[in-house]
Formats: sequence, structure tokens, C-alpha cells
Amino acid sequence: AIRRAEANGSAILHGACLDLGGDGLPYLPIVEALRRLAQATDRDRLRELLGPAAPELSALVPDLAEPGPAAERNAPSATVDRARLFERFLGFLGRLGAEVPTLAVVEDVQWVDPATRDLLTFLVRNVTTEHVVAILTCRTDDLHAGHPVLAWMAELGRAPGAMRLDLDRLGPSSVRQLLEAIEDGPVPRDVLDSIWRRSEGHPLFAEELYEAVSATNGERPPSLVDVLLGRVAGLDPDTLVVVQALAVAG
Repeated sequence: AIRRAEANGSAILHGACLDLGGDGLPYLPIVEALRRLAQATDRDRLRELLGPAAPELSALVPDLAEPGPAAERNAPSATVDRARLFERFLGFLGRLGAEVPTLAVVEDVQWVDPATRDLLTFLVRNVTTEHVVAILTCRTDDLHAGHPVLAWMAELGRAPGAMRLDLDRLGPSSVRQLLEAIEDGPVPRDVLDSIWRRSEGHPLFAEELYEAVSATNGERPPSLVDVLLGRVAGLDPDTLVVVQALAVAG
């Protein structure tokens, strides 16, 4: 989606949430998205886009501030009034999408920090005429029923214009399309069958297993082993014993 939007000339805001424990760092994906925008945008154009939002957004991302001694003397406080920041960010989105549509992508919102969650909630309710499309991605595997993030996403899903897409495991034909896109050509049938069976249609596992087949003659990739072990590392000792027995039993 990002590549297609860039090819059509759309402005891109792209950031991801991280699992940092506790409440995480405030506005982490917003900071990442703004930093990327600053790096890819001419300074004069960036100044125009920021407009009156420059002090508030520069408090989050120093890269947005005007360089020079004057900027250092007038550096904004790290503490930003939340209501003012939200309104300024809404105006910034309006200017960003005035000439071309804007695509905003926030990945891994299962780890969203409270500050980003509140800003996104505000924007969903207040973005009306701005030319912005937002995509939020969430891995729900590890979120128990009633998890606050699931309740929050359900609330967002009731907003006008919202659409929820639940992605299932890939079938054999989809795994084939995925691997052939990676290979940029046909993949042997026995390799396709093996990877689909071993990955059970999980896209990440399919990619990692294919990389292992291509690079190490089928050895398990360390990255995949680490991901799988990380999912069971937090189990209590009694449960872990059962899991280990099931793994040996196949």
C-alpha cells in the first residue's frame, strides 16, 4: 500500500509501535513518522507544512526545528499541552493533504502507547474534510479476550468510514504468490508444498523458511527460532513442561 501510494504521489506518514514494556514512549510511531517526513522533505516545504504547528511538533521531533542558534535559544519545551498538540496535528494533516492525498500507517498497535492511542482516537473523530487515509495494523494472536487494545479498536471500528479487515492464514495458492514475489519467478512445487505445510500459512514463517531453504539448505533460521521461543518464554514452569512434551511428541 505504501509503495502504491508513493508511486501515485501521495504524502506518507509511516511509524510503528514497539514493545518497550509498561506504557512505552509517548507518541513513538508519530515521532518516527514525522522524522521520516522531515528527512524526505525540502526545508522550505517542511516549514510550509508545519505552519503554526511547528512549536508543538518540534517539541516531539527536534529534526523539525529550524537549524541555527535562534532555534537552540527558542527550543520548545519537552512538555506539550495535549489539547493544543492534537489540534495542531489535525491542522498539519490538513495542509499535508491539501495538494495530494496522505496515507498514514501505524503498525503493531497491539503495543500502542497511551498517548498515541489518545491522539489516534481524537483524529478518527475529527478528521472530516482532510484528505487522509489511515491504516492501523494489529497482531491479535497474543491479545486475550477483553484486552484494552481490542476494545479500543472495536470503538474505532464504529467511526464513519472505518473498515476492519481480519487476515486469515494463507492458503497454498497465496503462499505460492508470496514466495514467487520474493523469488521474482517460479518456485519448485516440492518447496512450495513443504513451506506451506511447515508454516501453516503464517506469512512471517513462510518467508523465513523460504530464506532458510534458499540460503542454508533447509536449516532452521535463527530469527525464526528466536521468534518461536520468545512466544513461550513467558509461560509458567508447569505449562512449559507440557509444551516441551507436546513438541517432542509432534
